Amino acid sequence: METLAATTYDRFCRRMVARVRGIWGESFNEQSDDDLRQRVDRWITRARDYGLDSERAVVRYIDSTCAMGDDFEDRKVCSWAREILTDAGMSPELKAVRLWARVKQKVL
Repeated sequence: METLAATTYDRFCRRMVARVRGIWGESFNEQSDDDLRQRVDRWITRARDYGLDSERAVVRYIDSTCAMGDDFEDRKVCSWAREILTDAGMSPELKAVRLWARVKQKVL
């Protein structure tokens, strides 16, 4: 039997797949739901690795990744993103807010 945490995580992943398709669809139309789910799992793991532990913060990280591309924070031109995400003096929520604000400046 699945634990509550696993069930909650699965629901969150399904919502994120639907969100990515709904908002960022053109970039992800070629991918199957299973492939996109694997990417979403990876993005959630990366978000957690940066200490982003609230649903809102993870969603902002996923949106940022969709806008900028996988592993964007590892590219030299996006060093600003890694600086934000690894700043120990910032709360997880503030990291997510600042990250998304910078992404919007760059892309939208």
